[in-house]
Amino acid sequence: MTWLRSDSISSRVLRGASFSDPTSFDLGDCTTFCNERGFQYVGIEFGRECFCDWKIHDNPPRAPQSECNTICTGVNDTYCGGPDRIQIFTRDPAFPRPTAPLTVNGYFLSGCYTDNPHVRTLERRINLAGGMTIGKCTVACRSAGFTRAGVEFGDECFCGNTIRDPGQLRPMEHCDMRCAGDSSQLCGAADRIIMYLATAATAATVPPVVVGSHTSLGCFPDSSVARVLRGASFSDANSFRLEDCTAFCSERGFQYVGIEYGRECYCDWMMHNDVVRAPDGDCNTICSGIDDTYCGGPNRIQIFARDPAFTAPVAKSGANGYKLLGCYTDKVSSRALTRPAPISGGVTVEKCTAACQRFGYSHAGVEFGDECFCGNSIQSSGQLTAANECYMRCSGDTAELCGAPDRIHM
Repeated sequence: MTWLRSDSISSRVLRGASFSDPTSFDLGDCTTFCNERGFQYVGIEFGRECFCDWKIHDNPPRAPQSECNTICTGVNDTYCGGPDRIQIFTRDPAFPRPTAPLTVNGYFLSGCYTDNPHVRTLERRINLAGGMTIGKCTVACRSAGFTRAGVEFGDECFCGNTIRDPGQLRPMEHCDMRCAGDSSQLCGAADRIIMYLATAATAATVPPVVVGSHTSLGCFPDSSVARVLRGASFSDANSFRLEDCTAFCSERGFQYVGIEYGRECYCDWMMHNDVVRAPDGDCNTICSGIDDTYCGGPNRIQIFARDPAFTAPVAKSGANGYKLLGCYTDKVSSRALTRPAPISGGVTVEKCTAACQRFGYSHAGVEFGDECFCGNSIQSSGQLTAANECYMRCSGDTAELCGAPDRIHM
């Protein structure tokens, strides 16, 4: 599936890994580059630029196809986007995405950190043969007597007992390279290191907080104008508890859970902004429902990550001859698809597409977990938006996604 979108240097539509080749660029090189790093979306621009990401940012308007008119530098008869115009491709949403396990060999995930080849975040490099894995690196660091282990650039292992000056916590999506020895795992990136800390080393400092299948990543700055977590949310001024927040986010299939200001809950599949971890003491506001427990603080969010091995719901790629177009906006007062289709026994993509097919419609959409709509064209209220805005599980099959409030999977 492809889209054509406006783009700009100051506000990229795709913000993950990227590269440019002014002499021999083609689409195949770009898709390979993004796929190796586990990204969902691939974008080509200006004949020579490649961009990757797990989401499309800023909901840019679709541009005319004719504006993608720049020949690829490596293929004389093929267009590769245009000036400030990016051709976007999406990979099957069911493909396996690489992860960083929360615990490996007695080490737990600390996060993705910056690094510098001139002054390393972890002092000791360990050379390992046979392709890097997180397991190999943690075993090597433990054998050498170090409490911290880090994997970087897909095939590098570093050890240490303290995080030195270059090391600043960054969002996990900055560490996007697969491990050379296990493509299902993430091993940092260029100047980005995924850090693990031996659990025994934390006994005298701050232990990892574990709530069910969620482990604390720490306390982070947040603000109402630029949230770190931007998926579903709720607030409870009288009886807020962490367990309520983790349950709320887990039911909607989110990876990250955040608690803030004693009463606010936020969810997302990724951490936004270039946030640097704040002191744990900044998360000092008592939960409104538990007198002896902290739930973040003013403009401070305590973030927890769910075990990446859990099965998240996915947007089904197609059913009954219908193919997924993406996540679109919708309005109750002006529907993106005009014909509601009642479904009994819980909504699934299969049931909705079958109903629309029976009624003779070319488009089908699932929304709010339990609604089905049909139509022959997408109305003006329906605009393509970021995939993570459609986050609700289908009432008839919790392994599938069925839109969200005012968001419809088309």
